[in-house]
Amino acid sequence: MKTIRTLVVAFALFGSVSSFATVSELVGSWTAIGSNRSWDRIDISNNMIATAFRTCRDGVCEGRAIFRLTTYGRTEFFSPLHNVATGEVRDKEHGFTATEILELKESRLVVREYIVIEPRPGGRDGVIETTFTRLRR
Repeated sequence: MKTIRTLVVAFALFGSVSSFATVSELVGSWTAIGSNRSWDRIDISNNMIATAFRTCRDGVCEGRAIFRLTTYGRTEFFSPLHNVATGEVRDKEHGFTATEILELKESRLVVREYIVIEPRPGGRDGVIETTFTRLRR
């Protein structure tokens, strides 16, 4: 019985450390690469608040959305480079709600945006996938 308690405590501690690592790896400023973009830039703070901008040109960013991220940690038990977080954007101006799924794969942030109300033109089945690279931490 004591062994089982020890194992439960060990897994709980491992989960806490794993969750903290997930948060710290997502924190920073990310810029989109490639042509198919949902956002041009995403800034993620230590308290898991994401500020995303639809367009950024010449240092001026527009189309701001702020949403809280919920982290789920690693999707694969022994994979330190594949972390997941989700958030929801409610855009009253353009009349849609979207769920954002963020995955950290190696040194890239991959964001899949699932449009809930109005599909965006050019999106595949209401899904836009954007890959980001880190600007700064």
